Amino acid sequence: MPVKLTEALVGTEKSIETLDGKKLKIKIPNGSNNNDLLRIKGKGIPTKEARGDLIVRIKILMPSKLSRKAKNLIEELEKEGL
Repeated sequence: MPVKLTEALVGTEKSIETLDGKKLKIKIPNGSNNNDLLRIKGKGIPTKEARGDLIVRIKILMPSKLSRKAKNLIEELEKEGL
């Protein structure tokens, strides 16, 4: 699942489509990292006994260009040790 850098930092909710075509909102926790896995219980492939879990991999989208203001804000965060 593609997630913007800012969304990964502060957390967000995203809509995804499950394997059976239904829409589902999932919470992306703040501080998420690239390639983190989120497990959504009971929304995966059905078996004879129950439904499996749906696994979502987070892919953080890095900006290709930064505005001067964005760069200054990031430099301020770096000074704060973040």
